[in-house]
Amino acid sequence: MIEIGDWIRSKDGFIGRVRRITYDDMEKSNYYICEKDNVMASNYLENIAKHSKNIIDLIEVGDYVNGHLVVEISKNAYNQKLVITEIDGKYGAIRHHYLERSIKTVVTHEQFASIEYKVEEDR
Repeated sequence: MIEIGDWIRSKDGFIGRVRRITYDDMEKSNYYICEKDNVMASNYLENIAKHSKNIIDLIEVGDYVNGHLVVEISKNAYNQKLVITEIDGKYGAIRHHYLERSIKTVVTHEQFASIEYKVEEDR
């Protein structure tokens, strides 16, 4: 059951923290109101792909964490969940390992795809 303070990830890639839950009589469904960057967004239960008390549980391979592409999700020796990102460095790939407390920003792969502009080659 989703509660106030939980994190949700919608099917279109929005991630937010639930601030209020309201019941819609017409739709016969709860909707979850989240605040992100001072913008309120509502999501009906049917539109929610995942929810958790911890934001790290909502991150998927292909998302961007702290500006870096997520290439793997794993656990460390203490059984803590890790998000692993990779960037190209001068001497090969550099991997960063993030625990939940280190996560500052997340851009989902759905959000990235929605703003992506593909340049077509001249034919």
